[in-house]
Amino acid sequence: ARGANKELQELKKHRQEALLSLSADLKRSLDEKYLAYFDEEMEETWKRTVADYVNFYDHDGWQDVVMDNMLFKQKQEELKSGWNELLALLEEEYEAQNEDKEDNEEEEDDEEFEEEEEEEEEEDDREDADGEDNEDEEALQKIASRKQALSSLANSLRVSLPQKHVHCFDDETEAKWSDSINGVISFYDTAEQTDIFDESLFEQKRAEIQAAWCEILASLQEDYEQALLNEIDELKKQLAATQAQKESNNDRCYVRKVVKHYASIEKTEVQIPDKVEQKQTEIDAEFDVHVHRLDEWNAFLQQLQQHFSSYDDSQKQAPTKPDHDDEKKPAEEVERDLNVSGLLKTYTNCMRLLHEQQSRTETMVQYVISLSKHKKSLKGTVKEYKSDQSPSQQKYEALCTTYTELKLRREQLQQQVVKLVDEINQITDEENAVNQRKCEALDTLNVSVIEQEKYEALLTKCKSLTAKYNEYTKTVDAKTDELSGYFAAKWDEHERRWAKWSVNDIICWLEYLVEANKLKLSKEVNLSEIQQEMEQQKITGKALEEMEKIDLKLFGFAIFDDMSQIYKQIRELVSKYPRVAQRKGDEEEGNEGGVQETANKVQVPSEYLCPITQRIMVDPVIYDGITYDRNNFVKHVQQHGSIPNSNEAYDEDEALFNNKPLKQKIEAWLAVNSQFLAEGV
Repeated sequence: ARGANKELQELKKHRQEALLSLSADLKRSLDEKYLAYFDEEMEETWKRTVADYVNFYDHDGWQDVVMDNMLFKQKQEELKSGWNELLALLEEEYEAQNEDKEDNEEEEDDEEFEEEEEEEEEEDDREDADGEDNEDEEALQKIASRKQALSSLANSLRVSLPQKHVHCFDDETEAKWSDSINGVISFYDTAEQTDIFDESLFEQKRAEIQAAWCEILASLQEDYEQALLNEIDELKKQLAATQAQKESNNDRCYVRKVVKHYASIEKTEVQIPDKVEQKQTEIDAEFDVHVHRLDEWNAFLQQLQQHFSSYDDSQKQAPTKPDHDDEKKPAEEVERDLNVSGLLKTYTNCMRLLHEQQSRTETMVQYVISLSKHKKSLKGTVKEYKSDQSPSQQKYEALCTTYTELKLRREQLQQQVVKLVDEINQITDEENAVNQRKCEALDTLNVSVIEQEKYEALLTKCKSLTAKYNEYTKTVDAKTDELSGYFAAKWDEHERRWAKWSVNDIICWLEYLVEANKLKLSKEVNLSEIQQEMEQQKITGKALEEMEKIDLKLFGFAIFDDMSQIYKQIRELVSKYPRVAQRKGDEEEGNEGGVQETANKVQVPSEYLCPITQRIMVDPVIYDGITYDRNNFVKHVQQHGSIPNSNEAYDEDEALFNNKPLKQKIEAWLAVNSQFLAEGV
């Protein structure tokens, strides 16, 4: 019943996520020409509509309807119909506002066509100049990727070494293997650019590493077979000595049986059943996939650091360029000019790479959950082996005791020689039988011990991989904070000098606001044309102080919403960093207030609630495949010494992993249902 309820919970979660995803896809499909008319009122209406459909699966009796696929498809169609009705309203408003605009656009088409041709020629020139730098950077990234892939292949081959060959893999073999790998990888240090991007040549290098490993395995197999032959020769010598002793005993005046010496199999030579060894190898191979993924992700993170460090070093080494107004100032007061274009380019590239890293952290949860499942299964397997070994150990110890007693008794009886010969022979038979069972029991115990050790090694590796994923997430978060703070300080430094801006500085500032999602311009805005118009009118940063909203139309901003946003940003900039000679009568633009609407009563999705307190989670973390609120989980462990809803002790070696995708869902849901923030649910 518990498993069935869990499946229903998973299905409900899937239904709600599918509806949220559908609503997001519908909104993204909105034509850009309608964005200016999709105001806050329509946004709020759409959010309430989506919330009603999502919360449909939270009401009482949801278990009876969640399995109904036809009902779910009906809800999807109803949601699409609601969006189409909203889209029809937007289309009517758009057509009413743009009837006059269409006549004017035909007259401007010829002028825009000529200006676009000029811009395309200038853009082609800039792309040719930037192409060479991008090719060199792309080649370096490709070399690092090739080397990383070859190293990962070599490591996976080394880990797959069969157990029977481990003792033959000595220092000499290790050095030979390392030389082979380095010889293949070093090829890319001096390779031509065409060879770097040649996929067939890369596959050839992979084949060379695999061929070198096959040679290593062949050599190890020869050493292993030779060791077996030597052991067989030694056993033959022991058998010959035993036979000679037996013939010597037959010459005596009485005949007695000889104690047989059963030898247990060495622990290093125990053969694990093929089924168990195959299972362990499959789990280990799956863990190697995680190791390879982490290595690749860390390589991309290093590229991000190198890209950022190269710009930061160049900025520190940039020479100071005095302004005309600064010639009268002392040398120590002359400020260092900031390469705004370079800053914008570096900011864009770094943010793109950083967003790629952040997207990887969002997909990381599924890998951690998979490892948690493996870890739980491995814990159970190790526990079973330990419990099974206890009876075997007791049996072995009991047989050892019995064997020792029988051996002592035999030795005592042998002293009586003739009278006790028959009794000695009888006890010898018993001794031989017990000794044989004892050795068989030890063989079984050794197999179990080796299997347990292998599973314990896999468990340790699983914990290590989980910890590395957690560390990677922390590294990405720290790098996000570092880069965000760095670029915020740089742009703040640039904004403080707005009065000295050139037209290029103003345009770069607007592009930064768009890139940072602080400004949303319509598709019709062409900043290159606006830059040309501002240069013709010789606009500088000082003009921002006296600029009015209507002035923006003279530069080429035709959409009212675009002018409002840009004018608001300009006024905030001038107010935030006022000039010394600023007039006291400057007007400040107030924040527009809106009527707050009380959200409809909605039910909190169960996946957002902590299993311990049944309250909305603030910092969701994963332990053993289950998500808890971090603060509640830590308090529970401190108070009870065990994990929630279980008597199992808390494993300190297992780190709590941040469930970032769920945290983002909770924050997005609270943004729509803000009343829960005030209620503290």
